[in-house]
Amino acid sequence: MKPSSFQAFLESGHKERLRGNFSGAIAFYEKARTAAGSNEERDEALAGKALALRGLQQYPGAVRLLSRLVRNFEARNDIEGVSFIEYSLGTCFRFLGRFRDAERHLNRSLQLASDPESVCFVSMAVGGLLRMTGRYKESLASYRHACHIARRLGQTYPLAYAHCGIGNAYRMLDRRPLARKHLENACHLYRRIRDRVSYPYTLWALALLDLSEKGIDKKHRLGHAERLFRKTKDRRGLVHIHLARAVEARVQGRNPRPSIRHARRTARKLGLRFEILLADFLEMDSPSEKLRKRFQHFGADLPPDHLRIP
Repeated sequence: MKPSSFQAFLESGHKERLRGNFSGAIAFYEKARTAAGSNEERDEALAGKALALRGLQQYPGAVRLLSRLVRNFEARNDIEGVSFIEYSLGTCFRFLGRFRDAERHLNRSLQLASDPESVCFVSMAVGGLLRMTGRYKESLASYRHACHIARRLGQTYPLAYAHCGIGNAYRMLDRRPLARKHLENACHLYRRIRDRVSYPYTLWALALLDLSEKGIDKKHRLGHAERLFRKTKDRRGLVHIHLARAVEARVQGRNPRPSIRHARRTARKLGLRFEILLADFLEMDSPSEKLRKRFQHFGADLPPDHLRIP
Protein backbone atom coordinates (compact mmCIF):
# COMPACT_ATOMS: atom_id res chain seq x y z
CA MET A 1 0.00 0.00 0.00
CA LYS A 2 1.39 3.38 -1.04
CA PRO A 3 1.96 5.69 1.96
CA SER A 4 -0.01 8.94 2.09
CA SER A 5 1.78 12.19 1.32
CA PHE A 6 1.50 13.04 5.04
CA GLN A 7 3.16 9.77 6.04
CA ALA A 8 5.87 10.15 3.40
CA PHE A 9 6.71 13.69 4.53
CA LEU A 10 6.65 12.67 8.20
CA GLU A 11 8.99 9.72 7.63
CA SER A 12 11.34 11.94 5.60
CA GLY A 13 11.37 14.41 8.49
CA HIS A 14 12.26 11.65 10.95
CA LYS A 15 15.00 10.38 8.64
CA GLU A 16 16.61 13.81 8.23
CA ARG A 17 16.38 14.53 11.97
CA LEU A 18 18.13 11.27 12.85
CA ARG A 19 20.85 12.12 10.31
CA GLY A 20 21.43 15.43 12.07
CA ASN A 21 19.96 17.51 9.22
CA PHE A 22 17.58 19.40 11.48
CA SER A 23 16.79 22.26 9.08
CA GLY A 24 15.91 19.74 6.36
CA ALA A 25 13.77 17.85 8.86
CA ILE A 26 11.79 20.99 9.71
CA ALA A 27 11.01 21.53 6.02
CA PHE A 28 9.57 18.00 5.76
CA TYR A 29 7.64 18.33 9.02
CA GLU A 30 6.06 21.56 7.72
CA LYS A 31 5.03 19.72 4.54
CA ALA A 32 3.58 16.94 6.69
CA ARG A 33 1.63 19.48 8.74
CA THR A 34 0.18 20.99 5.56
CA ALA A 35 -0.76 17.52 4.25
CA ALA A 36 -2.24 16.38 7.59
CA GLY A 37 -5.78 15.05 7.37
CA SER A 38 -6.59 15.38 11.08
CA ASN A 39 -5.62 17.25 14.23
CA GLU A 40 -3.79 14.14 15.39
CA GLU A 41 -1.64 14.06 12.25
CA ARG A 42 -0.99 17.79 12.49
CA ASP A 43 0.21 17.46 16.09
CA GLU A 44 2.41 14.50 15.16
CA ALA A 45 4.13 16.65 12.53
CA LEU A 46 4.51 19.54 14.99
CA ALA A 47 6.02 17.22 17.61
CA GLY A 48 8.65 16.21 15.06
CA LYS A 49 9.30 19.88 14.30
CA ALA A 50 9.78 20.60 18.02
CA LEU A 51 12.43 17.87 18.25
CA ALA A 52 14.21 19.33 15.22
CA LEU A 53 14.14 22.77 16.86
CA ARG A 54 15.70 21.16 19.93
CA GLY A 55 18.39 19.70 17.66
CA LEU A 56 19.11 23.23 16.39
CA GLN A 57 19.40 24.37 20.04
CA GLN A 58 16.34 26.60 19.61
CA TYR A 59 15.15 25.47 23.02
CA PRO A 60 12.71 28.31 23.89
CA GLY A 61 10.89 27.82 20.57
CA ALA A 62 10.77 24.06 21.12
CA VAL A 63 9.40 24.55 24.65
CA ARG A 64 6.65 26.90 23.43
CA LEU A 65 5.57 24.43 20.75
CA LEU A 66 5.72 21.41 23.07
CA SER A 67 3.76 23.24 25.80
CA ARG A 68 0.97 23.84 23.29
CA LEU A 69 1.06 20.25 22.08
CA VAL A 70 0.86 18.70 25.53
CA ARG A 71 -2.50 20.42 26.06
CA ASN A 72 -3.76 19.02 22.74
CA PHE A 73 -2.70 15.48 23.65
CA GLU A 74 -4.25 15.82 27.11
CA ALA A 75 -7.55 17.01 25.60
CA ARG A 76 -7.64 13.84 23.47
CA ASN A 77 -6.65 11.69 26.47
CA ASP A 78 -3.67 10.43 24.45
CA ILE A 79 -1.58 9.18 27.37
CA GLU A 80 1.23 7.85 25.18
CA GLY A 81 1.43 11.20 23.39
CA VAL A 82 1.44 13.14 26.67
CA SER A 83 4.29 10.96 27.97
CA PHE A 84 6.35 11.63 24.84
CA ILE A 85 5.78 15.40 24.94
CA GLU A 86 6.60 15.53 28.66
CA TYR A 87 9.83 13.63 27.91
CA SER A 88 10.69 16.11 25.15
CA LEU A 89 9.96 19.08 27.42
CA GLY A 90 12.15 17.54 30.12
CA THR A 91 15.10 17.24 27.77
CA CYS A 92 14.71 20.86 26.60
CA PHE A 93 14.59 22.16 30.17
CA ARG A 94 17.66 20.08 31.03
CA PHE A 95 19.62 21.72 28.21
CA LEU A 96 18.41 25.14 29.37
CA GLY A 97 19.77 24.42 32.85
CA ARG A 98 16.27 24.44 34.37
CA PHE A 99 16.89 21.20 36.21
CA ARG A 100 13.89 21.30 38.56
CA ASP A 101 11.51 21.83 35.64
CA ALA A 102 13.29 19.05 33.75
CA GLU A 103 12.87 16.66 36.68
CA ARG A 104 9.16 17.47 37.00
CA HIS A 105 8.44 16.79 33.31
CA LEU A 106 10.62 13.67 33.13
CA ASN A 107 9.05 12.18 36.25
CA ARG A 108 5.58 12.70 34.78
CA SER A 109 6.70 11.14 31.51
CA LEU A 110 8.07 8.11 33.35
CA GLN A 111 4.83 7.71 35.30
CA LEU A 112 2.80 7.72 32.07
CA ALA A 113 5.17 5.64 29.91
CA SER A 114 3.45 2.38 29.01
CA ASP A 115 5.88 0.57 26.70
CA PRO A 116 9.49 -0.59 27.27
CA GLU A 117 10.97 1.64 24.55
CA SER A 118 9.48 4.78 26.12
CA VAL A 119 10.66 3.74 29.59
CA CYS A 120 14.14 3.18 28.14
CA PHE A 121 14.44 6.64 26.58
CA VAL A 122 12.95 8.49 29.56
CA SER A 123 15.25 6.57 31.94
CA MET A 124 18.24 7.72 29.89
CA ALA A 125 17.06 11.33 30.03
CA VAL A 126 16.66 11.01 33.80
CA GLY A 127 20.17 9.52 33.96
CA GLY A 128 21.59 12.51 32.13
CA LEU A 129 19.83 14.93 34.46
CA LEU A 130 21.09 13.06 37.52
CA ARG A 131 24.66 13.29 36.19
CA MET A 132 24.37 17.03 35.60
CA THR A 133 23.14 17.58 39.16
CA GLY A 134 25.91 15.48 40.72
CA ARG A 135 23.93 12.34 41.63
CA TYR A 136 26.31 9.99 39.87
CA LYS A 137 25.36 6.69 41.52
CA GLU A 138 21.68 7.34 40.78
CA SER A 139 22.62 8.26 37.22
CA LEU A 140 24.48 4.98 36.86
CA ALA A 141 21.45 3.02 38.09
CA SER A 142 19.10 4.81 35.69
CA TYR A 143 21.35 4.17 32.69
CA ARG A 144 21.86 0.53 33.70
CA HIS A 145 18.09 0.08 33.77
CA ALA A 146 17.83 1.62 30.30
CA CYS A 147 20.69 -0.55 29.04
CA HIS A 148 18.91 -3.69 30.22
CA ILE A 149 15.72 -2.68 28.37
CA ALA A 150 17.60 -1.70 25.19
CA ARG A 151 19.42 -5.03 25.15
CA ARG A 152 16.14 -6.88 25.60
CA LEU A 153 14.56 -4.89 22.76
CA GLY A 154 17.57 -5.48 20.50
CA GLN A 155 17.79 -1.80 19.56
CA THR A 156 21.26 -0.45 18.78
CA TYR A 157 20.81 3.31 19.23
CA PRO A 158 19.42 3.26 22.79
CA LEU A 159 21.96 0.57 23.70
CA ALA A 160 24.77 2.86 22.51
CA TYR A 161 23.28 5.84 24.36
CA ALA A 162 22.91 3.81 27.55
CA HIS A 163 26.54 2.60 27.36
CA CYS A 164 27.64 6.22 26.94
CA GLY A 165 25.59 7.24 29.98
CA ILE A 166 27.01 4.39 32.07
CA GLY A 167 30.52 5.35 30.96
CA ASN A 168 29.99 8.98 31.89
CA ALA A 169 28.62 8.03 35.31
CA TYR A 170 31.71 5.89 35.94
CA ARG A 171 33.90 8.75 34.64
CA MET A 172 32.38 11.13 37.18
CA LEU A 173 32.83 8.49 39.90
CA ASP A 174 36.52 8.23 38.87
CA ARG A 175 36.20 4.55 37.96
CA ARG A 176 38.22 4.95 34.80
CA PRO A 177 38.62 1.39 33.45
CA LEU A 178 34.86 0.83 33.62
CA ALA A 179 34.23 4.27 32.13
CA ARG A 180 36.51 3.51 29.19
CA LYS A 181 34.95 0.09 28.59
CA HIS A 182 31.42 1.46 28.31
CA LEU A 183 32.36 4.58 26.34
CA GLU A 184 34.29 2.49 23.81
CA ASN A 185 31.32 0.11 23.55
CA ALA A 186 29.12 3.12 22.80
CA CYS A 187 31.53 4.37 20.11
CA HIS A 188 31.54 0.95 18.44
CA LEU A 189 27.73 0.84 18.35
CA TYR A 190 27.39 4.42 17.11
CA ARG A 191 29.83 3.74 14.29
CA ARG A 192 27.87 0.64 13.34
CA ILE A 193 24.71 2.68 12.75
CA ARG A 194 26.62 5.70 11.38
CA ASP A 195 25.24 8.03 14.01
CA ARG A 196 26.50 11.63 13.81
CA VAL A 197 24.41 13.29 16.52
CA SER A 198 25.20 11.42 19.77
CA TYR A 199 28.50 9.82 18.72
CA PRO A 200 30.59 13.02 19.09
CA TYR A 201 29.47 13.42 22.71
CA THR A 202 30.95 9.98 23.40
CA LEU A 203 34.21 10.99 21.71
CA TRP A 204 34.20 14.10 23.91
CA ALA A 205 33.84 11.99 27.07
CA LEU A 206 36.64 9.63 25.99
CA ALA A 207 38.90 12.62 25.29
CA LEU A 208 38.28 13.92 28.82
CA LEU A 209 39.10 10.47 30.15
CA ASP A 210 42.37 10.47 28.19
CA LEU A 211 43.22 13.92 29.56
CA SER A 212 42.61 12.75 33.13
CA GLU A 213 44.80 9.65 32.65
CA LYS A 214 47.55 10.78 30.29
CA GLY A 215 47.31 14.58 30.09
CA ILE A 216 46.89 14.41 26.31
CA ASP A 217 44.11 13.74 23.80
CA LYS A 218 46.37 11.24 22.03
CA LYS A 219 43.78 10.02 19.50
CA HIS A 220 42.60 13.56 18.65
CA ARG A 221 39.06 12.70 19.63
CA LEU A 222 38.19 16.32 20.40
CA GLY A 223 39.07 17.32 16.85
CA HIS A 224 36.94 14.50 15.44
CA ALA A 225 34.02 15.42 17.70
CA GLU A 226 34.33 19.09 16.75
CA ARG A 227 34.15 18.27 13.03
CA LEU A 228 30.99 16.23 13.59
CA PHE A 229 29.40 18.97 15.70
CA ARG A 230 30.10 21.48 12.94
CA LYS A 231 28.56 19.17 10.31
CA THR A 232 25.32 18.89 12.29
CA LYS A 233 25.49 22.56 13.41
CA ASP A 234 25.44 21.48 17.06
CA ARG A 235 26.54 24.67 18.80
CA ARG A 236 25.88 23.17 22.24
CA GLY A 237 28.35 20.44 21.31
CA LEU A 238 30.87 23.12 20.34
CA VAL A 239 30.45 24.73 23.77
CA HIS A 240 31.45 21.39 25.27
CA ILE A 241 34.46 21.22 22.94
CA HIS A 242 35.62 24.63 24.20
CA LEU A 243 35.14 23.48 27.80
CA ALA A 244 37.21 20.36 27.09
CA ARG A 245 39.90 22.50 25.43
CA ALA A 246 40.03 24.53 28.65
CA VAL A 247 40.51 21.30 30.63
CA GLU A 248 43.26 20.30 28.18
CA ALA A 249 45.00 23.67 28.63
CA ARG A 250 44.85 23.36 32.42
CA VAL A 251 46.31 19.83 32.35
CA GLN A 252 49.13 20.92 30.06
CA GLY A 253 49.96 24.09 32.02
CA ARG A 254 48.61 26.51 29.41
CA ASN A 255 46.16 29.39 29.79
CA PRO A 256 42.58 28.00 29.69
CA ARG A 257 40.89 31.41 29.47
CA PRO A 258 40.67 31.76 25.65
CA SER A 259 38.75 28.48 25.44
CA ILE A 260 36.63 29.44 28.44
CA ARG A 261 35.72 32.76 26.78
CA HIS A 262 34.67 30.94 23.59
CA ALA A 263 32.53 28.52 25.60
CA ARG A 264 30.91 31.27 27.64
CA ARG A 265 30.17 33.46 24.61
CA THR A 266 28.41 30.69 22.68
CA ALA A 267 26.60 29.41 25.78
CA ARG A 268 25.19 32.89 26.41
CA LYS A 269 23.88 33.11 22.85
CA LEU A 270 22.11 29.77 23.26
CA GLY A 271 20.83 30.41 26.79
CA LEU A 272 22.83 27.49 28.23
CA ARG A 273 22.97 28.71 31.81
CA PHE A 274 24.60 25.60 33.27
CA GLU A 275 27.38 25.58 30.68
CA ILE A 276 28.10 29.21 31.62
CA LEU A 277 28.42 28.03 35.21
CA LEU A 278 30.81 25.24 34.13
CA ALA A 279 32.92 27.84 32.31
CA ASP A 280 33.10 29.90 35.52
CA PHE A 281 34.08 26.75 37.44
CA LEU A 282 36.93 25.98 35.02
CA GLU A 283 38.21 29.54 35.29
CA MET A 284 38.78 29.31 39.05
CA ASP A 285 41.75 27.50 40.56
CA SER A 286 39.72 26.92 43.70
CA PRO A 287 35.89 27.26 43.58
CA SER A 288 34.52 30.00 45.82
CA GLU A 289 31.61 29.65 48.21
CA LYS A 290 29.66 32.00 45.95
CA LEU A 291 30.14 29.61 43.02
CA ARG A 292 29.09 26.66 45.18
CA LYS A 293 25.86 28.48 46.00
CA ARG A 294 25.27 29.20 42.31
CA PHE A 295 25.48 25.47 41.61
CA GLN A 296 23.09 24.81 44.50
CA HIS A 297 20.68 27.36 42.98
CA PHE A 298 20.49 25.04 39.95
CA GLY A 299 19.86 22.06 42.24
CA ALA A 300 23.35 20.75 41.44
CA ASP A 301 26.65 20.03 43.16
CA LEU A 302 30.07 21.31 42.16
CA PRO A 303 31.91 18.92 39.82
CA PRO A 304 34.49 16.78 41.68
CA ASP A 305 37.44 18.54 39.99
CA HIS A 306 38.50 20.34 36.81
CA LEU A 307 39.12 17.04 35.01
CA ARG A 308 35.60 15.74 35.55
CA ILE A 309 32.99 18.02 34.07
CA PRO A 310 29.55 16.52 33.44
